[in-house]
Amino acid sequence: MIMQWRSIIFFFVIVTFVSSINDDQTCENPDTCFEKAPSDAKYVSEGVYFPSNSYLKVRVLAIKEETHNSKLITFGLPPDNSLGIVISSAILMNVPKKEEDGKTKSIPRPYNPIRMKEGSFNLLVKIYPEGLAGAYVSDLKVGDMVGFKQTKGNIKKFRFPFKGVEKLTMVAGGTGIAPMYQALVPILEENSKVKQIRLLYSNKTPQDIMLKKELDALMEKHPNRFVVHYVIGEEKDDGRHSSMYKETGWIDEDKIRRLGFPPSDMNSSIVWICGVDKMYESLAGSRMKSLTEGSALHNLGFTTEMVW
Repeated sequence: MIMQWRSIIFFFVIVTFVSSINDDQTCENPDTCFEKAPSDAKYVSEGVYFPSNSYLKVRVLAIKEETHNSKLITFGLPPDNSLGIVISSAILMNVPKKEEDGKTKSIPRPYNPIRMKEGSFNLLVKIYPEGLAGAYVSDLKVGDMVGFKQTKGNIKKFRFPFKGVEKLTMVAGGTGIAPMYQALVPILEENSKVKQIRLLYSNKTPQDIMLKKELDALMEKHPNRFVVHYVIGEEKDDGRHSSMYKETGWIDEDKIRRLGFPPSDMNSSIVWICGVDKMYESLAGSRMKSLTEGSALHNLGFTTEMVW
């Protein structure tokens, strides 16, 4: 009888401990903090870790200040497991939002993992003080549990190894560098057919440049295939940082003409854009629609098929 009561008490303690992990969204032991996918979990493709129809929680392993307003966060996966996502694609973070009635609503926010390996992955997150996701991420601590999923809408039509592309002009603004970096590493390290890459990367100030150390290292390692042009400026004609950076102001038609690759008849020269809406509007005419006549890329001879 005593043994039975001991078993019951032990079971109650274990259940209470697991319950407290779920309630607090934290976990102290990185070797055991892995939530199991539900029995009805669905996936966008075989081998993907996160389901498409429900969030799966993983543990925060490390948090690094990347810039004055961005963080590089490492999340843990079970040993011998990797994200398994295609390149280029994003995953959705579950950002909780408290409603007026006291209930918590799930708000999905997409992020492109920039590093993926067995046992972990990294996200680059810009902290917008008044933004819902920014406030949530800013408060995260090592040990916290965060939910993710991936849907078909998070996967881009153009994917590694980017068949038929020989020359790639990447145009990124701010955190738009995340999907670019996700693709850069496999392109350069896995003998992709993409022969050359030119990256035009714009930020407001030098202090806003994310992943600069990593980008410079890739450029040094692959000098014949990859070059970065940093473009610095808050306004179109902002030349305050011209003593440090050759290219200032905004990325425009002239800079793409001088620094990027020209179009080709075989669609082997592609321009890939990722940034704020204003960047899409000035360079392509729209984020979602076909290339607009009179836009910078249209004027340079590019067609809709040549612009991602």
